Amino acid sequence: MGDEGKKAEAPQITSIGDINAQRDHEYEAAAFLSFVKSDSNILGNYVNKCNDEAMEQLAREEEVLNVIEKDPQMWREIDPALLLNNSTLRKKLFHKNDTEKELDKNRDRIFTEALYEFLREDVLSGEEYHVYQKFLKSFAYKDDLTSFKAYEYVIYQIGKNEDIAKEMLSRAGKILSILPEEYRANKEMVKIAVWNDGSALGLASEELKGDEEVVLMAIEQNANSLQFASEELRNDSAVVTKAVSKWGLALEYASKQVQGNLGVVVEAIGKEASILLDSALKYVPKEILNDPRIIRMAVRNNLSAMEYASVELKKDKVFVLELIQNYGIEPENIDPSLYDDRDIALASVIKRGDALEYFPKFFDDREVVIQAVKNDGNMLLKASNDLQEDIEIVRLAIGNNARIYKELPEKIKNNMEVIILAITGSDDGLWFELSDEVKSSNEIIEAIIEHECLSFYPYIPRSYWNKDKVMSALQNGLGIFYMLPEEWENKAYVLEFMIHNDKKFLEDYQFTWKQLENPSIAKAVILDEPSNIRKIDEKILTDKFVKEVVKQNPNVLWYIDDWTESLLMAAVSTGKKEVINIMEDDSELSKINWDVRERVYLAAIRRNAELLPLIAGKYVEDDILLELIQKDPKNIQYIWPERVTPEMIEYVIKTDASCVALLPKEQLEDPDFLIKAININPKVREFIPEKYIRAAAKKVQEGYR
Repeated sequence: MGDEGKKAEAPQITSIGDINAQRDHEYEAAAFLSFVKSDSNILGNYVNKCNDEAMEQLAREEEVLNVIEKDPQMWREIDPALLLNNSTLRKKLFHKNDTEKELDKNRDRIFTEALYEFLREDVLSGEEYHVYQKFLKSFAYKDDLTSFKAYEYVIYQIGKNEDIAKEMLSRAGKILSILPEEYRANKEMVKIAVWNDGSALGLASEELKGDEEVVLMAIEQNANSLQFASEELRNDSAVVTKAVSKWGLALEYASKQVQGNLGVVVEAIGKEASILLDSALKYVPKEILNDPRIIRMAVRNNLSAMEYASVELKKDKVFVLELIQNYGIEPENIDPSLYDDRDIALASVIKRGDALEYFPKFFDDREVVIQAVKNDGNMLLKASNDLQEDIEIVRLAIGNNARIYKELPEKIKNNMEVIILAITGSDDGLWFELSDEVKSSNEIIEAIIEHECLSFYPYIPRSYWNKDKVMSALQNGLGIFYMLPEEWENKAYVLEFMIHNDKKFLEDYQFTWKQLENPSIAKAVILDEPSNIRKIDEKILTDKFVKEVVKQNPNVLWYIDDWTESLLMAAVSTGKKEVINIMEDDSELSKINWDVRERVYLAAIRRNAELLPLIAGKYVEDDILLELIQKDPKNIQYIWPERVTPEMIEYVIKTDASCVALLPKEQLEDPDFLIKAININPKVREFIPEKYIRAAAKKVQEGYR
């Protein structure tokens, strides 16, 4: 027999390199078994090299089972059918906690979780229904049959249980193609399938395709399911009406007789949408297409329906003009004989500018061209030479589409009004179409600035700019700043203008060190973000400068390392509460001696008595408190209750009776005090809450007794 009868020997595997060297070879089981004990990664990485017979043999080998047990991810490479038929392998794969955790991390296929649940429980009979709940929930993509086919064996096996099959069909009707054949003739099963996916009717038995109840249920889900219905039902006007009422183009699947039923046709065209590129009229008899009522009704919903109108109607000027004016039908769907009719041409371009292309006879008609270019500037190119030089028409065309400038006749392209109009409505690509003389024209540059044509700014000659022109441009539009030549960005007056007029400028703009050497710029940057003071050069941070920024924004104190008495005095002179809060919190305060601290606090409360509650009482003597009250009796409300003296109270009562209500609560609750206060100034009674007055009166009465 010679060498031809000998079976080819499988290559020996002694290393990973042996496998890589023969990448396309399907190894037999023995080739792996000889090496698997020394390197457990072999099976995981190259199991897909095995043919089906070898895989099945591998699954029976104890050595392989041991490897799989150590490497749970092996399940992804093994054929589902093999797993289902090998209980030992299933137990190795799915009865370990660490395996389950690994599977949880790798459920990246539609049926991963389902297959895992199914196999983990090791149930095939379907008797334990709850095992399949997660499996059934995995039917998420009902149109992806490729995913279903990947697990046909699993689906077929568990689908033998009718309850499970029904659940699957309710989630993916087309699964009917994978389930046992007898289900296709089972009305209940088919009804469930078409309820989920009407097109599943195509998988049903011929008998059920003729079952009106089943067919109507399929049509309800998908009108195009009519194509799978029996010939008898496709000839049933009621069934067809149901379909076309949901989707007009389903008329395609009706019988010729029903396609000529006027009632069915009306229902079909009444449900069409304007976005459709086709119409149900495509499937109706010619005699119906000559009925103006039908065409009018169809065009109202779908302009493309005019394509199917009879030649007679397409030639009928009155009818066509009506449809153009009311619905804007396309010129391509009318008879060419009407292309020479001015009324038709004018009505068409009013609705749609590019319709002018169908009416060459009127390319020199000024009114028609004007209406066309209003809607589509490109139509100027269709106009006669004379009209292409008509400045009014050119102006309209460019206003609609500035890029048309490039196509204009040379004579009109040099018109300054046309150029300016084109520039203000175009991108910078137009600049290269202009002559050097036009580019340097002040008139063009000023138009660019006036209309904020930012994309053209880089082309403005540097020599054009001066202080007045820059400031004038900025007043016209702040966005111009970013398009100015670089040297103007460093001008202090330019930056100050931007800071004061553009709220987002400080947030968006990155200042250079050179720019920050300007005190005005530095101050604006610090006031916007106090921490920026650390970025400013020391020569800018004079005492006067720092005091000014602290007065305007006390939070700058947080970022100043050394506090001086004069600095703190400047801060508290603002009378702002946050100054005291910062001083109390910041560690810098501990470096200030007590005398300085006391003087600063006194200055603060003299500026604003409301700051008293924020300052420790030990810094303020009674004579100072009395001074504050004498300045304004209402200041008594800010003094700590324990520091309010009889002298202060008497002064307040005599000076301003209304201030009695600002006294500490303990005073108002004391009847003796109230009696004394009323004796000093009877007017205070008006400002004391009634409950306190009643308590004082009661005490007086008890005294008389």
